[in-house]
Amino acid sequence: MMPKITISTPKEAAMGLTGSWRTFRPVVNREACNRCGICAMYCP
Repeated sequence: MMPKITISTPKEAAMGLTGSWRTFRPVVNREACNRCGICAMYCP
């Protein structure tokens, strides 16, 4: 029999709700953009 463990729920930061401020702002070259979405994976 497996032991019972407690699973906690994610806090606000883990869910992405950290506030409306940001340190970095993304800069997109609209002429080169083909809307692939790869940049969104690396955007802070």
